[in-house]
Amino acid sequence: MRLRRFFNALILLIVCVAIGRTAQMQIALSERIGNAHATDAGSEWAAVNSGMHYYKLGFLNYAGLPDLSYPSNKWYTDPNDEPSGKQVYTHYPPGPNWMAGVGIHLCGPNQFACYRRIPIVVGVLCLILSYLFVAGAVGAILAASFILVLLQVPMTVNMMHGLHYQGYAFSLFLLQMSLAWYALSTDAFIRKRYLMALFFLSFLQGWLSFDYFFISTLFPVPIAYICSTRPTNRSLFKVTGASLIGFLCAIFMHVCQIAIYCASGTRDAIWNFQLSSLPRGFSCALGDLAQSASYRSTGVAQAPFPNTAFFDAMYRYIVELAPSDSQAGQVGVFIVGAALISSLALLVTRGLCGGSLRSWLNGTRGIFSLILALVITLLWVVVMRNHALDGTHMTFIPRHFILVIWVSGALVVSTMSLVIRAFVTYVKERKGSFFRLKGKDSETVVAMSR
Repeated sequence: MRLRRFFNALILLIVCVAIGRTAQMQIALSERIGNAHATDAGSEWAAVNSGMHYYKLGFLNYAGLPDLSYPSNKWYTDPNDEPSGKQVYTHYPPGPNWMAGVGIHLCGPNQFACYRRIPIVVGVLCLILSYLFVAGAVGAILAASFILVLLQVPMTVNMMHGLHYQGYAFSLFLLQMSLAWYALSTDAFIRKRYLMALFFLSFLQGWLSFDYFFISTLFPVPIAYICSTRPTNRSLFKVTGASLIGFLCAIFMHVCQIAIYCASGTRDAIWNFQLSSLPRGFSCALGDLAQSASYRSTGVAQAPFPNTAFFDAMYRYIVELAPSDSQAGQVGVFIVGAALISSLALLVTRGLCGGSLRSWLNGTRGIFSLILALVITLLWVVVMRNHALDGTHMTFIPRHFILVIWVSGALVVSTMSLVIRAFVTYVKERKGSFFRLKGKDSETVVAMSR
């Protein structure tokens, strides 16, 4: 037992060193780039500018909504400057803007390298926790292999220092998937603390951005098909429901924010509105979000693609953007390929061994999980394709494909775990047969000697 604990601790140390090395490289990059745009230029600009408003005026102005206004043609990094006008942003939740405000409070004005350490620390914690949960599902060695290979996928680390939602949402999503895998693999009844954690993580996702809506709520479905023991439909419903409700609660809170602001329209809106004006405020909020959703989907006249050409959008993401060197890269493509090969090999093996129909259908679970992951990944691209095909958005929307890559990696290590268990069982049975046979031979020799 002590040897096993020492071995697990050693593997954890190796994983932590690898993650720490990644964080060190990100911190060095943050020091080098200063206040230059490193991920999504427009989003980082908005985050820092609104963060200075929170720094100077507090987090409750405009009901907590971010003010994106800034001094003419420069970052709003000097508290002595005064922005021109106001640009209260309502379309997306203010989570990333709040985090920028927290960064300015902690680090002081114009300390960009320090601001970027906050999402890096969040990423490190999420990766370590992800390893622990995966280790609980498949063991320390396979979990370490899984995380170490995942660190080689470009999209895992290249926006880890981002000042907007890209720096937080991706890491949180890795943790969501790992926790769900552990819960579905090890707990037949899904303990309440797991459901609460999944609710909380999905709520944070919804408070950071709406972009992860589909993958952050539906991701447990493909994961259920890679568990060694298929979870019950009730367990899957609970895990998916907790994630969905968490995200919807974040959306509802944002609607309330906009409604309070619309009901007053003043800077101190959260304190200066009447209950009688709330119906008008909610009508304004719902109309604002509906218009935003229409613009991001197919309701804009000058759409990048015609309404009937959503296959073109899928083709562009699947063939051009997702496999690129800045997204999945060669390692990500290799992981998906390895998952396909291992799934097909398992299916053929079951067929050649003459298993029952149920056994053969179980062999299709791996391929089915990959198909589900791909469909869920593409939902945002298909439903909100004007947003997905809008300029710099094509640098971070392909990161949704981490669901496909993660499921592929989990499928590979699950298959390896299955093979290892089958081999160990085979060896034990052969060993038992050997000793039983040896005992019979001894009895024969004794009888002959008599």
